[in-house]
Amino acid sequence: MHYAAKHHFPCEKIPLSDAQCILQAVKEDDDRGGFHHEHSWSKKNGKGHTHIIHRNVVPFLATDTVIPDRMRELFFARIQKHPFTNHFILAEYSGGANSYSFDHRLHKADFSYETTYKRFRKKMLPTTWMKRVKGIVYIKARQATRHVLNALSDVPEESGIMTGKKGWKRMPETFRLFGKDDFISSGFAEACTLHGGKIYTIHNDGTGKYYDSLNRVASLIY
Repeated sequence: MHYAAKHHFPCEKIPLSDAQCILQAVKEDDDRGGFHHEHSWSKKNGKGHTHIIHRNVVPFLATDTVIPDRMRELFFARIQKHPFTNHFILAEYSGGANSYSFDHRLHKADFSYETTYKRFRKKMLPTTWMKRVKGIVYIKARQATRHVLNALSDVPEESGIMTGKKGWKRMPETFRLFGKDDFISSGFAEACTLHGGKIYTIHNDGTGKYYDSLNRVASLIY
């Protein structure tokens, strides 16, 4: 986004983000009693919660498949329906396989690329948007780096998430919900590049080198 603005490339002002869709899914769950996610302040008994007493929606923790499933529906419907323009569309989608053991209460939460790819194959999610993919920036980072960066981030206002300026701060337990990187092994990556889009892998080490890598890749894509 910053590279596009600096070099005057035509780009949509508000990117499409899984964070936007997850937030919507969480708020929908709240409207139904909050049975499929929890917060640091809510009870871990599966009986839901309310926000009658003002409490932040973010951060949160998905506890089963309901929120990730709804997020997928929202995200891929939006990217599928996005109108054709002369502008680049920036879309952010992240995932990974759950690394909790099967006897853990959080093992059912499924943000895996494998599940997403299977739903592409079963035509449960739209796929014609893939023809529009110009490039994919595949960002890798050590878990320790992810935790440090998350600890340094603040709790964003909802408006920051919806405009794509902020991500959602994660509860520490969240990282194991997508603790195993299955981006390549799942078939998801290959499916997204069938029409000529390329994958550019960069490493986020928490330093300025990461932004240098982003600018380098952006220059190749744009």
